[in-house]
Amino acid sequence: MVRRANEITAKKSAALEARGEAQANRNTAKNLKDLGVDYEIISKSTGLSMEEIAAL
Repeated sequence: MVRRANEITAKKSAALEARGEAQANRNTAKNLKDLGVDYEIISKSTGLSMEEIAAL
């Protein structure tokens, strides 16, 4: 039972970490966009699509 609880906690932690990383990538992309960096470079740097960058 403790093992299962640890697995659930680990999965939740991983999900939160992934969300935090995704938000950090969006923030970075927004900053680069505001600086006038080409969308293709932003996309390659952050993993966001051109559409996601345009929507920022």
